[in-house]
Amino acid sequence: MSFSTAEIEYMRSQPVGRIGTVDRDGQPDAVPIGIEFDGRYFYVGGGHEPQQTRKFRNVAGGQEKVVLLWDDVVAIKPWTPRFLRVYGTGDFV
Repeated sequence: MSFSTAEIEYMRSQPVGRIGTVDRDGQPDAVPIGIEFDGRYFYVGGGHEPQQTRKFRNVAGGQEKVVLLWDDVVAIKPWTPRFLRVYGTGDFV
């Protein structure tokens, strides 16, 4: 997947993003996270014990589809939200 310069700048300007995963029963989960992008892969923070997180357990349990989301509000009046959403497959490094 390729991104425009504006999209990359937006991702890197946001200190917090979100990750969405789904468990084996189809229950969705979304949490705020730190996200790093090296130009090819996204790296998601997991805290001190990432194996204890739902996102880790969901992906490790075979539910590998994930969504990453960055969003903010440029202005309240007029209402001007913006976001960037990326769908993909989660893995561990």
